[in-house]
Amino acid sequence: MNDRRYLALATTLLVACGGESGGGGASLAAGLPPFCTEAMAAVDAWLGNVSDQRATGAEYGGQVSVGVISDIVQGMDALVTNEHASAQHQLFVNLMSLLRHDADLQLRPYLAESWELSEDGTELTFRLRDDIRWHDGTPTTAADVAFTFRRMTDPAVGSPNASVWARYDRGPDGVEVVDERTVRFRMEPHLSALDPWRSTAIMPAHILEQVPVEELRGHPFHSQCPVGNGPFVFRGRVPDQNWTFAANPAFPEELGQAKVDRYVYRVIPDQSTLMAELQAGGVDLYIQPLLEQQEAIRSSGHLELVAGPSRSLAMVAWNTRREVLADKRVRQAITLALDRAQMMDALRGGLGRLANGTIPPGGRGYDPGIESRMAHDPARARDLLTEAGWVDRNGDGVRENAAGTPLALTISFNSDNLERQRIAQIIQAQLSEYGIDVGLESGEWGTIVERVTGPSRDFDGVTLSWISEFFVDDSDLFLSDRVDGPSAFAGLESPAVDRLLRAIPAAKSLEDLDRLYREYQEVVLDEQPFLFLYYGDRVVGLNRRMEGVEMDVRGEWATITDWWIRSDQRRLADDR
Repeated sequence: MNDRRYLALATTLLVACGGESGGGGASLAAGLPPFCTEAMAAVDAWLGNVSDQRATGAEYGGQVSVGVISDIVQGMDALVTNEHASAQHQLFVNLMSLLRHDADLQLRPYLAESWELSEDGTELTFRLRDDIRWHDGTPTTAADVAFTFRRMTDPAVGSPNASVWARYDRGPDGVEVVDERTVRFRMEPHLSALDPWRSTAIMPAHILEQVPVEELRGHPFHSQCPVGNGPFVFRGRVPDQNWTFAANPAFPEELGQAKVDRYVYRVIPDQSTLMAELQAGGVDLYIQPLLEQQEAIRSSGHLELVAGPSRSLAMVAWNTRREVLADKRVRQAITLALDRAQMMDALRGGLGRLANGTIPPGGRGYDPGIESRMAHDPARARDLLTEAGWVDRNGDGVRENAAGTPLALTISFNSDNLERQRIAQIIQAQLSEYGIDVGLESGEWGTIVERVTGPSRDFDGVTLSWISEFFVDDSDLFLSDRVDGPSAFAGLESPAVDRLLRAIPAAKSLEDLDRLYREYQEVVLDEQPFLFLYYGDRVVGLNRRMEGVEMDVRGEWATITDWWIRSDQRRLADDR
């Protein structure tokens, strides 16, 4: 997530898109907290002096705006991120990981120039590039990598992704800064040792190392003054409205320099308004238009629809801590009661695949046979509810248990996401036929995230999208001894799941790993900690003035540095 910039930033204007101003003034540092004032003044100074090293040509220039219904809620806080848009912007826009996947999902160097895994698999050494600077001009070094690792493995930070480091030595000898460009890690041998360095953005030690650990979560750095080192430089934010980034003038050409001068992320919660903005040219890309909007995009002369595979799992996360959801027979009955294939057709036009677990289609160890399981079976659903002790005892149409507690639950969804609202509404309507009373509750996305991940766990079920990794490790989701962790939405405690989650990272061969994954899918299918719905294709509405936009399984922003605007289609606002 890095950028280039060649303007004299003493007079920076933050363009929100379509002629709207995202803010402005004599300096980007003005009006910020003291910590950020200093950080952004340093960025201004560096950008005002660095020469523009980007390539030139017809593909370079202009501004692209992306319209999305929700904010980047966790900003550039790579230490605690478990939200998709935030992770995408950290990895592909403002920050850098040591490694990255190419289009064929092969690991390639990125911030790291090279790596070496010892023959016995106990030491991993990275050699960093010598031409990557933070956006305040400070070189990116091995100290930044070591800092990121130490903070992400510090329990006080509460990283939701701590499980990826489970087999790394997290003691004082676990990481060694050999020199400015070389860092070495020690670990137990495991097959996925490299994968965390593809999904972890490196953070700046020189800025954050002195911040007390307990203050890192929610620190103003992450959303008011993120100093990255990637292809785009942060230039400003209006909360709940927009983020503005500029291309990094010093980013190495061979790593993929940004072709556009500016990139704006616009938050437009109402999807009818978002569609109108796409049609009028206020945004160039509309992420995930509604099914009924897709035909209008296809039939428009100046718009097109781009689709690609996704690791995005549409689901309802159940809170098994609740009495009505504690018995897996109830959770199984809910799945069997719902016609999920019909739901996917109604909401996605059939673009996707039914889900029955957290391993995505094409992922390591995925069992295609899993898709036909837990098919719509009304009779079995009713039998399971009765077996679990839930029957309609008073004739009011709602089942009760022996104590008279009604089988009632509430499904929460973020109010700005119509697809999730419709999922909840379909579930409510279909489950009412089985004596299950489902209430609906909408809320702001950031509030939903806090309720689901925070200590209160104040929810029954919540509609979510979960992005599965390529090497799936669900320890943070389902391992019993992490039941109080931020990603343990379900509160599941299952000895069978625990056994497999401990065995998977220790697999000695890919064959063993695939076998364990297949067994794991069966156990999760039985437990039903989530209502697994579908892996929907990623669909984007696009203005035809844009070129180079592709959707692939890495994510919507994986190719952002290749996006460009046809020179004959650039507008005045693009060049301000």
